[in-house]
Amino acid sequence: MVAHYHAALEGRALAILPCFLAGPDPRLCEVLPGEVEVTRQFWMYYSEDLRKLKRITLVAEYLRASAELNRPLLMGESRVMGYLPSP
Repeated sequence: MVAHYHAALEGRALAILPCFLAGPDPRLCEVLPGEVEVTRQFWMYYSEDLRKLKRITLVAEYLRASAELNRPLLMGESRVMGYLPSP
């Protein structure tokens, strides 16, 4: 994905890029807006024996909350990234 991003920036390729990467960059533009839509899912994986460790649950909860806060950015509805408050 990073290689595709840089190739598109250099004018060497068309690329299907996630909204959160391409959307905020004014050097890129949509080629087929409204005609092509790709939806992806993010998955978290950690082994079952780590599930109850506080440090693992804290990171998983933080990532989940960050993704939810930034749902509009991830879905291409916004170009603004939200930040969770510091603990």
